[in-house]
Amino acid sequence: MAAINTSRTRAEKAKAQAEYTKVNKQVKRSIRTDKRKYVEDLEMTAEKATRGNMKNEETGEEYFKGVLNRPSPLNPPNIEAVPIDLPIYVDPPTIEEFSTAIRQIKSGKAAGPKNIPAEALKADVAVTAKILYILFFRLVTDWIMKTSTSEGKQGIQ
Repeated sequence: MAAINTSRTRAEKAKAQAEYTKVNKQVKRSIRTDKRKYVEDLEMTAEKATRGNMKNEETGEEYFKGVLNRPSPLNPPNIEAVPIDLPIYVDPPTIEEFSTAIRQIKSGKAAGPKNIPAEALKADVAVTAKILYILFFRLVTDWIMKTSTSEGKQGIQ
């Protein structure tokens, strides 16, 4: 095959271009047929696998019928109840914890549902932490008052 870029005359270049076009069409046609054959082989493999899986599902169903449909044990296990009072730290967060949480917020991210960007919160971490601490304290206090007075419920001790 003559090289298109190294042709010395226009006639040689035109001949090389025509030969290249012909070979290029053959290559593309070959690729299409190979791809079509590959997809057909995949389809046949998938079809065979689904036929085989139907048999496996039937044997699996028989297996689980034998495992799950059996009499209850003669000596049931003695499982103790979990204690109700779990040792959970329920003290309100400190201003230092608010400051740490604010510093850990990633900058450059989209603002949350209240449209407050992280950069605004990080502008003055100490002031933001104090404001959030006061807000959180008021919310918790209001919630305790509502739950302790309504319907005779006891608030958080």
